[in-house]
Amino acid sequence: MRHEEFTNLLDRHGPDLDSWPPASRAKAMTALAVDPELASLLETERLLVETLATLPPSPASASLRQAVMDIPLAHPRQARQPSGLAALLAGVQGAWRQWSAGMATASAAAFFGFVLGYGQMLPAAALGTDRSTNAEDLVALLNLTADYDAVDVEQGE
Repeated sequence: MRHEEFTNLLDRHGPDLDSWPPASRAKAMTALAVDPELASLLETERLLVETLATLPPSPASASLRQAVMDIPLAHPRQARQPSGLAALLAGVQGAWRQWSAGMATASAAAFFGFVLGYGQMLPAAALGTDRSTNAEDLVALLNLTADYDAVDVEQGE
């Protein structure tokens, strides 16, 4: 195990080797046996954690809080603009949403228009007086479709 890898694991998991992942723990034990500098680093980290645990908590002063809150103002970060494929996808997604919302509205309007318009095409004279359909009424309606076809042909010319 390299020195850099050991310090990264020490920062991430702390000085208690039992809390490290098993594979990393085995490598760290081998590295500690070989390198006395890593053993010294681990012992220093253990001492620091124990010392910090014994200190009483103290509230942050108002000036410290203000200094922390001023960090983003003193060092602003620019939001990254998407580039390349990400910019192309962002543009398409915005346009797609607008187009699909418009198409959904237009499709719903066309459907309702078709239903209402088709309902208006049934001639009232072909239906019985009690507005109930029977076999004779259906035959009469089917005979009228030839008239509608003839009118469509005449209007097309």
